[in-house]
Amino acid sequence: MMVEMREEVSPNAFGTYVISMTHAASHVMEVMLLARLAGLAGRSVLGWFCAIRVSPLFETIEDLAHVEQVLKALLDDSTYGALLKASGNMQEVMLGYSDSCKDGGILALRLESVRGAEENHPPHRCARRRLPPVPRPRRHHRPRRWPDL
Repeated sequence: MMVEMREEVSPNAFGTYVISMTHAASHVMEVMLLARLAGLAGRSVLGWFCAIRVSPLFETIEDLAHVEQVLKALLDDSTYGALLKASGNMQEVMLGYSDSCKDGGILALRLESVRGAEENHPPHRCARRRLPPVPRPRRHHRPRRWPDL
């Protein structure tokens, strides 16, 4: 379906494919295999091609603690490296959303998200790949209190 929509609507019809509850690099590689089977990624006589961007979403406190190992395994894989380069050489990673608050509470989520972002974003570790800036967790606004009438 994605292939047909890209042909009919636009090559930019789809944004990033987010993989919820990513626990291992294999979760990303499984999506890339499906993309290959659909004709969205692979290797042709002209070289590597990749028409899908994939973003692992690390949601639980345990997953946030393993971001570095998962990304290292993923980025060290030569096949994934070639597909990443063919798609613009930028890896997007999502840290701590929905289930994180349920898993360990908002404070644990914020601490692990910031820790994970700081550990996984230093320039010397990403010298071969362009990474987007890592956003800090947003502050939740308190509900507005309406004046008594």
